[in-house]
Amino acid sequence: MEKDGRVILELLQNKEYVTAEALADAMKLSIKTVRLRIKSLNETGRGNGYSIQAKPRKGYYLCVEDPEKWESFLKKEESREQIPNSATERIHFLLAYLLYHEEYIKIDELSDFLFVSRNTLSDSLRQVERIVNRYDLQIDRKPNFGVRIVGREYNFRRCIGDCFVRRDVFGELEERKKRQLASIADSVLSVMKETEIHMTETSLDSFIYHVYVAIKRIRLGHGITEGETDPLFTEERMAEGLQLTVKEWEFVEWLAVILSQRWQIEISHAEKNYIALYLAGKRTIELDDISETNFIIDEEIGKTVDIILEILLDEFNIDLRGNFHVRMMLNSHLVPFRTRIRYGISHKNELLPEIKENYVFPYTMAVRIGKMLEELYHKPISEDEIGYFAMTFALGIEEMKRSQVRKSNILIVCNSGKGSSYLLKYRYQKEFGEYLNEIYISDRIGVSRFDFSKVDYVFTTVPISERVPVPIIEVGCFLENEDVIRVKKVLAKGHTPYLQQIYRPERFFVGIHGENREEILRNFCKAIERREKLPEGFLDEVMKRESLGDTDFGNLVAMPHPYKILEDETKVFVGILDKPVLWSRNQVQIVFLISVGKQDNRLPYFYEATTRAMDSSEGIRRLIQEKNYEVLTELLENHV
Repeated sequence: MEKDGRVILELLQNKEYVTAEALADAMKLSIKTVRLRIKSLNETGRGNGYSIQAKPRKGYYLCVEDPEKWESFLKKEESREQIPNSATERIHFLLAYLLYHEEYIKIDELSDFLFVSRNTLSDSLRQVERIVNRYDLQIDRKPNFGVRIVGREYNFRRCIGDCFVRRDVFGELEERKKRQLASIADSVLSVMKETEIHMTETSLDSFIYHVYVAIKRIRLGHGITEGETDPLFTEERMAEGLQLTVKEWEFVEWLAVILSQRWQIEISHAEKNYIALYLAGKRTIELDDISETNFIIDEEIGKTVDIILEILLDEFNIDLRGNFHVRMMLNSHLVPFRTRIRYGISHKNELLPEIKENYVFPYTMAVRIGKMLEELYHKPISEDEIGYFAMTFALGIEEMKRSQVRKSNILIVCNSGKGSSYLLKYRYQKEFGEYLNEIYISDRIGVSRFDFSKVDYVFTTVPISERVPVPIIEVGCFLENEDVIRVKKVLAKGHTPYLQQIYRPERFFVGIHGENREEILRNFCKAIERREKLPEGFLDEVMKRESLGDTDFGNLVAMPHPYKILEDETKVFVGILDKPVLWSRNQVQIVFLISVGKQDNRLPYFYEATTRAMDSSEGIRRLIQEKNYEVLTELLENHV
């Protein structure tokens, strides 16, 4: 029965007449549609013990003629409401059913229950199979018996935790589930406090859910057995690979005692290892903890950090090797990261959309590092994990920028008295200190006697009529938010000449053609060679880098570059294509072909301005339409 039909029957069950107008108003339907639905309901009611009677000027009335058939009909409809309607719901249902039922079940039984054809059911099962295969589980098909999911208990838990950790697939009321999760959270938090263990809020939530799944599985008789999940899960490899501190093992032992008492279950040694494994994958290692005598960054982690920093230098000319803070952050992150990758533990990154939007270049660097880590661990690296590396790289780049800020000397002209002038100077120092060296103050009369060779800019709260040899910017007396934005933009424009050296008019190309990425890059390099010489092997190095990961970022833009640094100065060749072309994941019509320079020490500003400009939908659309170099320079200046 359609949803509208069920609503009409519910509205008519009060044993009173209801007009067509009232039904139509309640259901937000036309009166004609309501009458058609009632006609259909009457046809259904002939064999199900009811009819809908109509009476002029009163409306419609539900008449139950056979209570037994009517009750049977209602129960049947209620059970139908719980049956998945869409393909997605059907896949979720099948996945949950098969994960929680050990016995074989025949395809025909499932298709009859779900009211779908055998072919439709088989299609859904193939989708389920793709999901469970990601967790090293298989669908076992046995003639005359049916299908079931087989595999190790650890992989069952991984699949359940990732796919249904926030869904009510245990056949319980939602409120009961919430109470149980709250109880586990209380236990975990109390032991964390006593043992001084640290986890982020997201990691803590995930840890609690996985403990919840473990408790459920133990109570169903599905416990972890010694070494059954993976060779890595043996006692020796657990102790070697997890690198838990003394207090972290105390946390595991203490939590196991509390959970076994509260939930009346036996937590075996193998189950303690399971808890330890998820703690190792979810914990936050404080930088101070690394200096503890019982926590040592092993040689493998140290070498991995060295490789990461060398790649950033060789490919992007971003030298973070001497940044102790970044190195320690990578060390502390790679320890739980390695555990997650080895054991297939997912780690959700709630900030991923914001990272990809606001830190385009650090995310690009992290994608490249992700490819290296995939080769190292022979496992896929998720976007969530890549996002965490991007955050570390973004921090390193910000620290580089702070050390390379071009500082200006300024004159503040204010006529409101000495006290107000010094207060304004203090405000400028507070708001723009990273951009400023010397701040001079003067009143309107003193401007004529001031030596302007001392300053780069004049910021004035009063009009200045005489000629001044440096830029004058008028601001308000109280430095409102609009003024702060405008002043910061002016001071940051000290980097504009630097960008103009990189983005030159002779390196701006229109009408680049090709049917695919390879053809476009080949034609683009030929066009460049007609104007200036490229380093030997330039195209080969660009293609090698393309094979390692995507360089298209959406918004019709790609940023290809060589696998290694080939020149002393940074150059950018901007090419506008005849038409959008599928690059690797996205359509592209503007190519920023970048050659990073070895001698360039202001790259953070170049990357920031470039990636912000590339992310401007309006600016990129205008550049494609007008195909003009001046539009490009304006776009870059607006995003310094």
